Amino acid sequence: MNKLPEYMNRHDWLRKFKYLHKIKPQEVYDFDIVLACYLLERMKQYRQDATKVVDLNYSKFTYNDKEYSQLELIDMIIEKLEFYFTKIDYSINSFEQDQEHNKAAQEAIRMIAEIFPALWW
Repeated sequence: MNKLPEYMNRHDWLRKFKYLHKIKPQEVYDFDIVLACYLLERMKQYRQDATKVVDLNYSKFTYNDKEYSQLELIDMIIEKLEFYFTKIDYSINSFEQDQEHNKAAQEAIRMIAEIFPALWW
């Protein structure tokens, strides 16, 4: 995300963002799948762009009592979200999908929560 112009505070930025990015009903229909797709694509892009600017191996995070670099967690997030998409059956409610795949997506979101404060460059 670009740095905010000096004349624009976060409230103004949020108002402008909401105006430019209006939410469409189809974006929240299968919100679990839409959100997982959004996170997967953004994490891939973040990894590609941030590695050019920041050392993603510098910061360490503890997840499930093990220490990981930010880059390791990002790679694990991408892997888990890609696994989530290997078995989506659109003929049934996605909530009823294979629990192993749902658990992978849930774990990816917990990992994102762990590195959330460091997602900048």
